[in-house]
Amino acid sequence: MNAIVGSNNTKGFDVAGSSIFGNVSASVGYFNYKSDGFRPNNDQDQQIFSAFGQAQLAPDTMAQVEFRARDLTSGDLFLFFDPVSLGLNRRDKENSTSQRVGLRQQLSPSSDILISLSRRSRDTNFLFPAFVTGHTADEGFVGEGQFMNVLEQPWSALPLQRVTTILGVGRAAITRDTSTQFFCDPTDTSCVPSDPSLDTHDLEHTNAYVYESLTMFDRLDLTVGGSYEDFVVPSVDRTQLNPKLGASIAITEKINFRAAAFRTTTRTPSANQTLEPTQVAGFNQFYNDPEGTSAWHYGVGVDLKFLSSLYGGAEAAYRDVKFQIPDQSTGDTITQKHREYLARAHLYLAISDYWAFGVDYLEERFAHDKAISIGDFTVLSTPSIRANLGYHHPSGFSFSLRPRFIQQDGDFSNGFTPLDFHGADEFVLTEAELSYRLPRSLGKLSVVGLNLLNEKFKFQDGLPTRVDVPTNSQVSFERQVLFQFNVVFP
Repeated sequence: MNAIVGSNNTKGFDVAGSSIFGNVSASVGYFNYKSDGFRPNNDQDQQIFSAFGQAQLAPDTMAQVEFRARDLTSGDLFLFFDPVSLGLNRRDKENSTSQRVGLRQQLSPSSDILISLSRRSRDTNFLFPAFVTGHTADEGFVGEGQFMNVLEQPWSALPLQRVTTILGVGRAAITRDTSTQFFCDPTDTSCVPSDPSLDTHDLEHTNAYVYESLTMFDRLDLTVGGSYEDFVVPSVDRTQLNPKLGASIAITEKINFRAAAFRTTTRTPSANQTLEPTQVAGFNQFYNDPEGTSAWHYGVGVDLKFLSSLYGGAEAAYRDVKFQIPDQSTGDTITQKHREYLARAHLYLAISDYWAFGVDYLEERFAHDKAISIGDFTVLSTPSIRANLGYHHPSGFSFSLRPRFIQQDGDFSNGFTPLDFHGADEFVLTEAELSYRLPRSLGKLSVVGLNLLNEKFKFQDGLPTRVDVPTNSQVSFERQVLFQFNVVFP
């Protein structure tokens, strides 16, 4: 069981339990989190319930059942650089459920078949009082099958240690009902409110994929593959082939180099769970982009182990993204061309048995052709660097201090008006944590302080096009103190 309580009337807990009965196992879990937030209409109330069971039907056959439900009610959680862009009156509500059955059949010691069938429903509502309200209801079925085979030293004449083959096919059929209604400003006596617009669409996604992973020369892992996507949603009707290529090579025992290039298609949120591999050579494939997004990904990275107590790494990635989205200034659906640049590096040092130090550098840069919504931008650059000094005592007490320097620079748009501006800010956020590990690994008690110096700043969380999935801001806008505890019952 985990629990949290703290500033801004924040409180939450999650509890999970599991048991084994012969060849049957089951688990249930519940999560609840509430917070008033740091400003008006920044509140959220989230609940998640899940139940899972699996049974060994035969020595080579295992079946699964799963139920999951999520309820989320929130205000405006997104942090915009320009406070004028805040959707202070926006309210969001989401209810989603899924029921899934799965089967794993072992064909041989080196090959398996996985089957997953699920029924999904997702209702979302948003409301801008005195302006617009909208409702979207998705309901349908998602199915996927996958074959995996691992061959150890398949051909003695070749320097191959292992060949892993993954083949999969999937199908999603979702029915979407939408309604939108615009209201009038009470001060505008000439305005006539609109009638609700009702639409029904069929969303269909058929895909197939293949991945071949080759381990050779005892130091090279090569991934070659591709996917076929036939994607039909209200704004996108596309058939696309997505090549996948990745490599990881151990140049020495202490230096490992990675590189990848691949293309992806973003699934609809109602059908985004998949058995397909989610990374290529350590680079993530799937992001929270608008449904139907087509994106090319390129990345290189290096992992270093200087000493047994000192290791680090660096990574650079670029994404070339295209998606369909309404232009709020005109109402037309346009193709937005978007580019993302990412650079990160880290270095960790075990100073002694009790002390450890780490430093992380992260730089994200977003750029696209046109600002199309409130709080949007054409260029946004956010470099940051965070240090972490930690102390761990055998008695169970530990302490960490995590100062983080952030600099942000962007060309912003105020949405419907032509008021564009350049904005920049830099600031330091300081976090600290004091914790105690209970004897016999029964749990942990912690006190966490966020933005301890109560720094005031301007900051944008990222892309407004990703606001349809409400998430917490990645920075704390004011000083917060949180009490956390974790308890494990044997």
